[in-house]
Amino acid sequence: MRNRDVLLLEPGTPHDYATALLGLPWEFYWAHFLPRPFWLPWLQLPPAGPGLRALNIHNPGAYQRIESAFRRLLREIDGLDAGATFWPRMPLRRPSS
Repeated sequence: MRNRDVLLLEPGTPHDYATALLGLPWEFYWAHFLPRPFWLPWLQLPPAGPGLRALNIHNPGAYQRIESAFRRLLREIDGLDAGATFWPRMPLRRPSS
């Protein structure tokens, strides 16, 4: 795993992770989700191993937007009431053709 990598694990792929060198700090965001059918074209990243897809985000602005989206998602989830549902508050649009 490198800085600015985006990884997708395919359903059913066993996984475990740790730092390569003990004691060095690192940070990552993760989410488990069931994709809506129209998301599937967005998720076709290059294969990186059995059950693993990866893409390195070279553009710093693009990576910053992805990281900001995860931070907003975490803030949104932290603000939910115990019985609230997340999806009505985070509409996702179909890709335009």
